[in-house]
Amino acid sequence: MSSYVLGGVLLLGLLAPVILRIFMKKRTHVDTTVILVPVSVFVFIIYVIAFGVQLFTVLLAILIFLVVITNFRALQRYFNGLYVDYYHVPYVIATVLSGFAIVFLCFLLVWFAPVNDMDIVITVKDRPAYTETRQTFTGTAYQGFSEKNSVFEKTSAVVTTYTPEEDNERSPVIVFVPDVCVRAADYVPLMKVLALRGYACTAADITSADTALLSFNGTWIRPFIMRVERIMNQKAFNEVKDGYFQKKLLETKAFISLVKKQYPGREIVLAADEEYPLLSREMIEGVRVLRLELDGLGFLPLTHPLDAACIMPDKYTYAGRRTSDRMVYEAANYIIGECR
Repeated sequence: MSSYVLGGVLLLGLLAPVILRIFMKKRTHVDTTVILVPVSVFVFIIYVIAFGVQLFTVLLAILIFLVVITNFRALQRYFNGLYVDYYHVPYVIATVLSGFAIVFLCFLLVWFAPVNDMDIVITVKDRPAYTETRQTFTGTAYQGFSEKNSVFEKTSAVVTTYTPEEDNERSPVIVFVPDVCVRAADYVPLMKVLALRGYACTAADITSADTALLSFNGTWIRPFIMRVERIMNQKAFNEVKDGYFQKKLLETKAFISLVKKQYPGREIVLAADEEYPLLSREMIEGVRVLRLELDGLGFLPLTHPLDAACIMPDKYTYAGRRTSDRMVYEAANYIIGECR
C-alpha cells in the first residue's frame, strides 16, 4: 500500500470519530473528540505538500471544510471546558452527510489507488538497483540555473534523477519534460524501470518566473489547474496550450543545458509526450527526440488514476487501468530500442 493511500486513510480515520461522536458522547462529558478537527487540518496540509493538489485532495478539502464549519461551536465549547449540551437537527443532518462522504472517499481512495512502484519495479536483493537524487536550483531559464547554496534562495527548479548502480557512460541520458498537465513525479515509474535497465534518467519541475504558465505556477497546483481546464473545455485548453509552446521550449532548452553540464560528453535523448507539439531535432541542437504516446498525461493513470479517469473515462476507468501497467514497459522497450 502506497504512502498516498495510507495518508488518505489516516485523514479519513481522524475524521470518523468526529462524525461518530453524536452517537457516543454524553452530555455529562467534555467533548474531547472534537480536538481531532484541527489535527485533521494540520495533517491535510502536510498531505497536500507531499502529494500536491489532485481531485481526491480537493474532495477531501471540501469534506474537511464542512466538518470545520459544523464543529466550530463544539471547538469553542471544548476550549472553554464546557460539557456537550445538545446536537441541533441541522448539525445531525450535516454530520450524517459527512459520514456518507467519508465512506464515498474511502471507496475512491481504494478503487483508484495509485499503482505501487514495487509492483512495477524489480528489486535486487531487497534493494533497488539504482540511486535516486533530488537537487534544487535557483535562477531563470533564460539566464541559466545554479544549485542552491542557501535556504533563502528561491527555488526555480527541482531535478529528480535515477542512476543505475553500474552507470555506463557510453549509454545516453534520458531526459523527460513533463507535459503541462503533469509533473516530474508522474514519470517516476518509467524512470525507475529504465534505471534498472542501465539508463540514467532525469526530469525537472521548473517554476522560474520566465517560464510561468499560470499565476499559480507551483508544480503542487499548476498541473491540477491545467487538468481541470482540459476536462471543462478541451478546445479552449488546446488553444491555451499552444500558447505555452515558447515558454515550454525555453524551459526545455535550459534543462538540457543543465543536463549537459552534469553529464559532459554524454548523448542526450529527450523523451517527450507526442500530445504536446514540443520539439523537433532542429530546435535543440545535438539532442535526439523520442515521442511517447501518453495522451499528454505522462503516467498519470498510474500515479493519479482518479484524475486520469476524469480526463479520459473511456480509456482510464478501473477496467482499462488494469492493463495500463503495461504502459511503463512498452515505453521503456521503445526508448531502449531507439537508444541502442
